[in-house]
Amino acid sequence: MRLRTVATVVVLLGLFGASVYMGYIVGGSFMAPKQKAPASTMPPPKARVVEPGRAPVVPSPPPQPAVIPEAQSVPPLTPRKQEARLYRVQVGAFLRRENAEAMAERLRKDGYRPYISPSPPYKVQVGAFKEKANAERLAEELRAKGYEVYIAQ
Repeated sequence: MRLRTVATVVVLLGLFGASVYMGYIVGGSFMAPKQKAPASTMPPPKARVVEPGRAPVVPSPPPQPAVIPEAQSVPPLTPRKQEARLYRVQVGAFLRRENAEAMAERLRKDGYRPYISPSPPYKVQVGAFKEKANAERLAEELRAKGYEVYIAQ
């Protein structure tokens, strides 16, 4: 029992020491004072000597800071109307698009118009109803034909 306690203390001290060391490396020395950067990091311009018979080279003016236009007023956000929830009868969800296509083809042969979601998992759904009772009727009809279904919102 005593050995386990000693081992636990050693591990905890090791973790504490490692975290302090990483903080020192990543964040720099927390004891050293911060040094301010010099006001200008560019060296002073050198005087140019012009050779006789040559035109002097005129340096281009330094770049000017970009002008930022004043902020334009933004119309206040208006709350959206609560979108009507639609009930859909989901017949399957597949990782492979080919499997979803096969299920959709089977539904088409049975006279339904399936929808396949554009990204994985590819959900194969039939119908979009405002009332849950209509979706439940379609789900029962599909179950009677041997499909495993789920009503999604």
